[in-house]
Amino acid sequence: MRCSTKQYAQAFFVAMEGKGEKDQKKIMGHFLTTIRKNGDTPRLHGIMREVEKQYYKQQGAHKIEVESAIPLSVSTKKQILGMVSHGVIAREGIDASLVGGVTICVDDETFIDASIKSQLQKLFSH
Repeated sequence: MRCSTKQYAQAFFVAMEGKGEKDQKKIMGHFLTTIRKNGDTPRLHGIMREVEKQYYKQQGAHKIEVESAIPLSVSTKKQILGMVSHGVIAREGIDASLVGGVTICVDDETFIDASIKSQLQKLFSH
């Protein structure tokens, strides 16, 4: 029987919970070996994304990913974190193609797309 991405993630998360660094390294090695033996290496990225989702859920936090045309100021980061209760900026990226503004994804879903690029696309798509 083949494990789903979610099942792999749950097993990994439970196995790692409460373990010390030394044990976690062993568990990670065994986990990767199991994935390889099962022929599921191509699914590893999805499995780890699911582990990440479960981690944030357990912490009662939200994963926030922000892309902007230029680096964000400290005050802008604080404003973004203020919009999402218990949020953690997990990734901040620069994308010059946005022209200006920001895109904010919360828990892997677009929350806000306030980029000039998207506004221009909307304007010229009609």
